[in-house]
Amino acid sequence: MVDVAEVVGRRELNKLATRQALLDAANSLFSVRGYAATTVREIADRAGVTERTFFRYFAGKEELLVEDLVAQMPVIIESIKARPDEEPPLVAVERAIVKLIELALDRHEPNAVSLFLDRRPVSGLGRSAASLTLKFEEAMASALGDRLARLDPAPVDIEFRAAVYGRTAVAVLRSALIHDLQLRSIGTEPRPPLAGLIHEAFAVASEAWDPGVVSTPSVQ
Repeated sequence: MVDVAEVVGRRELNKLATRQALLDAANSLFSVRGYAATTVREIADRAGVTERTFFRYFAGKEELLVEDLVAQMPVIIESIKARPDEEPPLVAVERAIVKLIELALDRHEPNAVSLFLDRRPVSGLGRSAASLTLKFEEAMASALGDRLARLDPAPVDIEFRAAVYGRTAVAVLRSALIHDLQLRSIGTEPRPPLAGLIHEAFAVASEAWDPGVVSTPSVQ
């Protein structure tokens, strides 16, 4: 007699395996060829499935990109939490992100951070991009709230402060990435490294509320 529960279990495991294979294939191709140059057919071929199967799991390749970034957020968040306590919130974000970018470059890892290094315009994300931004802001706020609570046993308005810091950090990072895209689109050479643009963006943000504050680019 066939165990229905076992059959359903195997079916669900196969679905999860196929979904992960598509994500892994996309990661590999995006990191080598870039998002724009990679097609759905190439992703499906790399994963060993048909294009029809691909569209059973994802509406398009943009969903693969968003899902991968969401899946990698815990790495970014834990890196922020692990920064030294004496670093102000936005400094901790800046140095954590730059450190991850440098590690991705050194190891040539096809992860979410290396997707940032593609730095080419990604069109068609629409609502997925807005949802990703909100999730990133919430994750940032959570990480920074954890730091604030650790430093102050009785913080005042910790959720509000963490939310402001989180949204500000995401806006600063997006500004650096957008500026890098603009430099690439007009063919600026030589271009400053992405890490340098991130340092500069956080420095500009610091000057907005205190002209005497200048962000330090050192990463420890």
